[in-house]
Amino acid sequence: MGRIPLIELGLDNPLFWPTFKEQIASLIFEALLLLRQQNVLVKDEKELNRLLYQCILEANSNFLLPPPAYDAHNPPDPEAKRKEKREDNLPDLYWTLIDHGANYQIWYRTFILECKRLDKKKKSSNWEYTEQYVIAGMLRFFLDEKGYGKGCEMGAMVGYIQDMEFDQILEEINSHIATYEPSIPLLSKPVEGWQRQGVSYLIYSFDRSFIPEHFTLQHFWLDMKECIFVEQDSSIIQANRSKKKKYK
Repeated sequence: MGRIPLIELGLDNPLFWPTFKEQIASLIFEALLLLRQQNVLVKDEKELNRLLYQCILEANSNFLLPPPAYDAHNPPDPEAKRKEKREDNLPDLYWTLIDHGANYQIWYRTFILECKRLDKKKKSSNWEYTEQYVIAGMLRFFLDEKGYGKGCEMGAMVGYIQDMEFDQILEEINSHIATYEPSIPLLSKPVEGWQRQGVSYLIYSFDRSFIPEHFTLQHFWLDMKECIFVEQDSSIIQANRSKKKKYK
């Protein structure tokens, strides 16, 4: 049985790959603004990702895109005959769609959204959030063994800005890019400038060794510096209290 092109259902169909690419940035943008408005926020990356997933589902009522996979393994490449090392990695969120305009062998597109905190360096350790943004974020879309976005020409990253200024973040990230992978270009300031208490959008392209070789990585930096964060243990206790009240 032959495939039915989604284009026959209309170019605005949410499962149509070009439509998805046009709408995904708006969905991420709206979901991040919803995240910023949450009453209980913690600085922990995993907890923020969980909240972001819920905000994406809420914001998606305006777009009707397919829901993303959450904290799941990289899906196998349809052309890979054996398991690849990249399949052991777990992107934070991703969408898999079919590009009905592509050649049969490469018609699946997996759009990955990776999220990282952007906070001051911990005084008690050598951990740098801007460094992790590069080596555990951006380079996962570049290195073959990580293979994020393999078979897809576009992906995205979220930066949760918690206690740093925009220019300092950009300077440190570019310093780490130059250190760890000087073959790729540096990030530039967003065309529309920094969006305080909002979402700054940076778009960035580079070449890599796996398909598609030319890749575009969108960056969404959410300014959370004025948000009120609670201690993680306190938020869990409060959530448990709410559950007890609900079931009394």
